[in-house]
Amino acid sequence: MEDYERTMDLVTVAQESEGKASEQFGKYQDTLENKINKLKNSWEQLRLSFANSDIFKNAVESLTAIVNKIESLDAKRLLALTPVIILVAKSFITTFIKTIQTSSNALKPVIEKKIEDLSKVARNKIGKTKIGEKIKINVDTEAFG
Repeated sequence: MEDYERTMDLVTVAQESEGKASEQFGKYQDTLENKINKLKNSWEQLRLSFANSDIFKNAVESLTAIVNKIESLDAKRLLALTPVIILVAKSFITTFIKTIQTSSNALKPVIEKKIEDLSKVARNKIGKTKIGEKIKINVDTEAFG
């Protein structure tokens, strides 16, 4: 085999790079950027699970049923019911928006507190480090513990 040496060199490079990729990933896992990304992802999952709750599913189903009923009305009845439809729709939309705002406002202080705690830990660590020294923050125990 004429390229045996080259093949073996490439095998060696591949084996060495496997460990380096794991090492780099391990370093990323320990960064503040990664911890903040995890927090953002958790928030997004919470928001989505809230939006997928039975309350909102039932509200959308009810609204769909109302729209289907309205759609089946003839022109005279639809014209007669237009003011009522507008008032009901306005009330429904206003209530829906207020519910979302109330839910979001309830979570806001909790998230702000966690971010503030994380910032305090980071500032404290930065203040105690020398130039060029790496900082490690265990978010689970130091900031959110």
